[in-house]
Amino acid sequence: CGDEIKKMQGEKNKCADERGLLLNESLQGIRTIKLYSWEIFAISRVLETRSREVDKLRSMGTLRALQTFMALGVPIVAMVATFVVYQYVNQELDADVIFISAGLFEFLNMALAIIPNALNELRRMLVSINRIGRFVYSPATYKQEKHEGTGSVSVKDATFIWENFEKISLTKPKK
Repeated sequence: CGDEIKKMQGEKNKCADERGLLLNESLQGIRTIKLYSWEIFAISRVLETRSREVDKLRSMGTLRALQTFMALGVPIVAMVATFVVYQYVNQELDADVIFISAGLFEFLNMALAIIPNALNELRRMLVSINRIGRFVYSPATYKQEKHEGTGSVSVKDATFIWENFEKISLTKPKK
């Protein structure tokens, strides 16, 4: 159950990333989308990706509910089964035995309920760390432009005309 949740978490993250890219792409080209009336197409792409993401979330929720039921329900079934077996073997089940045993079972139940949640959070953390690691260690996809000269602007064979030439300073400022 836990490995399925981890797998679905990764798939949900991929869907969320894809949706984010589609939204970013749509926002970057919003003028083109509006100009050609592609709004319905752009919206349908985003909604289809969101639908897949919600399906993954729904599946993850179902598995988590099953896991929670198992974590909280199994100890209660074990407690009842223990009382039945105790009654069958000893022929006598007093209130003091029931209350002391119920307290001990409840103590164990809380510990057993925490473990699956801690494992789920550990799995989510590992998925997130793997995603961050892939991002940090991915190769750079941009290229720096190489500029000739020392400044950020280079002008060759240009003619400049000013009306008030006396006010213009062509000296390089000192740092």
